[in-house]
Amino acid sequence: MTVIVTGVAGYIGSHIATALLAQGAKVIGIDNLSTGKIEFISPEIDFHRGDIRDKDFLTKVFSQIMNPEKSGVIHCAGVKFPEESMQEPTKYFDINTNGTLGLLGVMAKFQINSIVFSSSCSVYGNPTEGIPISEKSNLEPVSPYGHSKLLAERGINVISQYSKLSSVSLRYFNVAGNNHKMAYDSSMRNIMPNIYRSVTSKSIFTVFGNDYPTPDGSCVRDYIHVSDLAEAHITALAKIISGQPLLPAYNLGSSTGYSVFEIVNSFKEFCQPKFDFRVASRRPGDPAQIYADISAANSDLDWRPKFGLKEIIQSGWVAWNRRIS
Repeated sequence: MTVIVTGVAGYIGSHIATALLAQGAKVIGIDNLSTGKIEFISPEIDFHRGDIRDKDFLTKVFSQIMNPEKSGVIHCAGVKFPEESMQEPTKYFDINTNGTLGLLGVMAKFQINSIVFSSSCSVYGNPTEGIPISEKSNLEPVSPYGHSKLLAERGINVISQYSKLSSVSLRYFNVAGNNHKMAYDSSMRNIMPNIYRSVTSKSIFTVFGNDYPTPDGSCVRDYIHVSDLAEAHITALAKIISGQPLLPAYNLGSSTGYSVFEIVNSFKEFCQPKFDFRVASRRPGDPAQIYADISAANSDLDWRPKFGLKEIIQSGWVAWNRRIS
């Protein structure tokens, strides 16, 4: 199997590509390196630097595919920060929505008819009820980022109805952890690297809100190990290439909510006993709790997470320390 992975130099894309290589697949990687890191890319990957919105570039890459029936795309390239999308909405629709549709056009030209799209739980917005969230939950994005992902999903679904395209969108929640010798999560917006950053910089970590209607008063979120996420993408692609019918979209998470205080205390237990934090007021728009119903992925993809919070925290901490050593 030959797989084109877009966004291959990113934290998630590089983990997916590494897992594909371990299973014997040929991997062609695409990334414009605007946020990805060249050191995340395995030398075994046939890497091409370029932008998914550049159709001439994509045409050159896809022209290498010799057996389109046994080839597919795992599409991770995109921009992903809800707060930034409020300031630059056009950028998000251009890259996440238009970029995806342009990619589908080039795929059709070369008769490559299988795609797994990396979507997001942001398509659900900030639900206040109906937790855990299932694929039948209301789709009510609250940011241009969420809207751009949802519109890309809908474009993929419509094109699949009127062409030979087989597709599935994977809506994942909070991705963390590590199983890659080179990659790590350095996002300024994700809780795990921010905890690690606080420790290594000897600064105080901030917990926003301790008065939510949750067991300990802090926000509850769903965290999934990046290796479990990679496995789900590979499994989904293999199934659609083999012709197995799937739902248009699946949630990927742990099906368990972890509070901010649980994460902080687990980090202190497993990694660093001396860790200081402070509590600040709530941030506007933060829902009390969000976590996934993953029963559909369990059933159709025969997929379930293998790693829990301890493995997520410890593996991420090891990768963070390797990064700064």
